[in-house]
Amino acid sequence: MAENLFKAQKAWGNPPEWIVMLARACDASSQNQVAGRLGLSSGTVSRLILNGYAGDMAEMRRLTLARLAVETVDCDAFGAPIRAGQCLDYRRGRAVHDPVWRALLSATCPGCPHNLDRSDA
Repeated sequence: MAENLFKAQKAWGNPPEWIVMLARACDASSQNQVAGRLGLSSGTVSRLILNGYAGDMAEMRRLTLARLAVETVDCDAFGAPIRAGQCLDYRRGRAVHDPVWRALLSATCPGCPHNLDRSDA
């Protein structure tokens, strides 16, 4: 049953695709499991689905797309495809502790077309 998707459609009318992705992920497992993947509380996930989240929606969109999309992106810094969630961690400095790699990522990520943190993304 697509309970979360139904709730999202009712709350949003025509929900953005990332909310649909979020709701479908919750329907496929649970809000708790999806919240864990996103690093959020299940209450936050629920508020997003119900169009009641008062925080930074752009950040929630970026996080949802990076963590729930199964796509890979071609990373110029690594010279190979990486998962979108890894891309988010690398560009925000969470996953790389080596100063040489940090410098490379700091130089490469800001202009990358896969960087959802860019203001024009």
